[in-house]
Amino acid sequence: MPDVCVIKVEVICGSKLISMDVNGLSDPYCEVVVEGKPTQKTKVQHGTLDPVWNQVFTYTFSYEHMPEQFSFFLYDHDLVGKDDPMGWCASHWRMCCGSRSSYWTSGLWCGQSNRGTR
Repeated sequence: MPDVCVIKVEVICGSKLISMDVNGLSDPYCEVVVEGKPTQKTKVQHGTLDPVWNQVFTYTFSYEHMPEQFSFFLYDHDLVGKDDPMGWCASHWRMCCGSRSSYWTSGLWCGQSNRGTR
């Protein structure tokens, strides 16, 4: 087992997202949350339901302190008030550490937020 694990998380794109704004579009961005690390955020993609981010976030851990999972939270950016939650996903990565292989996970989808009343 290695002493240090480096995990690169690439947030590539979204497809056919739900509309959260009155114009029928959204201004989506993604937060990547990893226990013990600062939250990373993609740039806001304005006026789209098919955002393209192509952003990479790198995390370094000692193997003993590696968290069990990482989570993605999708939001619609709003100029006034709180940003609207659009969906979320969580995935486990401990099994990746120690291998020189790349792991590709596509289409992670775990939940969609209810729009509620707006």
